[in-house]
Amino acid sequence: FCDEIWFVDAPLTVRQARAAARGWEPSELSAREAAQPTLESKRALAARVIPNGGSREELQAAVRAAWAALGA
Repeated sequence: FCDEIWFVDAPLTVRQARAAARGWEPSELSAREAAQPTLESKRALAARVIPNGGSREELQAAVRAAWAALGA
């Protein structure tokens, strides 16, 4: 029911830091990620991979650029 799948990707160190900032133990992030499809399979299925290793503003700019590339 969608035209494309977009995957928002962040490096492991960034994901770990963000999870820790939310009060998660390292094992909780590992368990959650282990219960999902691998990051490689998510990337492979995605029509677009949006980088999310920086600031919120950088993410917003990347999403806007991907959206604009659709001609929307």
